[in-house]
Amino acid sequence: MEVVKKKPLAKRELDHAANDAFFLVNMNQHIELALKCVTAAGAIGTFLTLVFTIRNVRRQINVDILMKYTERYEHILDKFPQDALFGRFDSKTLPPQSKQLTLCLLKYLNLCSEEYYLWKRRFCNDNRRAR
Repeated sequence: MEVVKKKPLAKRELDHAANDAFFLVNMNQHIELALKCVTAAGAIGTFLTLVFTIRNVRRQINVDILMKYTERYEHILDKFPQDALFGRFDSKTLPPQSKQLTLCLLKYLNLCSEEYYLWKRRFCNDNRRAR
């Protein structure tokens, strides 16, 4: 049996191995830094997506509320007595009293009070109240 002697590594080969090891250690640090940055960016992106989604849902709910109140306002206006409806343009004469007029005015005042309540509690903004 012949014993094979290992030849000692040359200085050049040792330097090359050391450079490879240093490169791998530095690469590992760069990968860790890159993963931390990607994780942070993902968390920020998720947070911003959540904020914009909540904002858009709130805006959609406000639009739905506005449409419902507009529908109610239109319904009250449709039930308003014709002689009282055109009396709005002449402030010198009052429309004739009727149960229908009283009921429409009460419904309108109730609608206004509900809008005021929502506005006061900051459920809707000032633009909605301007009619």
